Amino acid sequence: MNRSSFGALVGAQALALGLSLVLGACRGGPTPTPDAAKTPVVQPAQSASAQPVTPLSPGARIEDERNTIAVFKDASPSTVFVTQTRTVTDFLGGEQEVPAGSGSGFVWDDQGHVVTNFHVVQGAESLTVTFQGQERFDAKVVGVEPKKDIAVLKVQAPANLLRPVKVQAHADLEVGQKTIAIGNPFGLDHTLTTGIVSAL
Repeated sequence: MNRSSFGALVGAQALALGLSLVLGACRGGPTPTPDAAKTPVVQPAQSASAQPVTPLSPGARIEDERNTIAVFKDASPSTVFVTQTRTVTDFLGGEQEVPAGSGSGFVWDDQGHVVTNFHVVQGAESLTVTFQGQERFDAKVVGVEPKKDIAVLKVQAPANLLRPVKVQAHADLEVGQKTIAIGNPFGLDHTLTTGIVSAL
């Protein structure tokens, strides 16, 4: 037998052996599946001190939303946008006014007093107050309390724009009560954020 015949014979035997192994594997028994009856089921631990949480009443969520919306509609016209500018000198020696700070404020009374943050007006050379309808008026600082970050401005604006925020004394505050923050940080539209009284 020459070498080529011997090589062909070995190749044929190897192929036959491979086919027999594959066919044997295909004729094997079914693939075993996990026994569901033997799978352990872990139950969550029950805390002895856990107390059931009282569910909300059916109308509680809607009632809270209506309250938030009503407060926003009532208070947003009292919220204003405060900007300050400073004069700077460019490298050619020219002077120009540039924005140097901004923040929200609210109308305190019908005399034109506006309350804002001290850091908004600190170092300001000129101040502008923008109302809800984009009406802009110059303002001046009439009082500050840096330690509490509060400043009071005075603006000469028409009476129809001066809608003072409604202030009501509430001596029965409790931790967990809802709070609402309304602002006008960019002078484009009003924002609203809700929170809670975290400590007294």
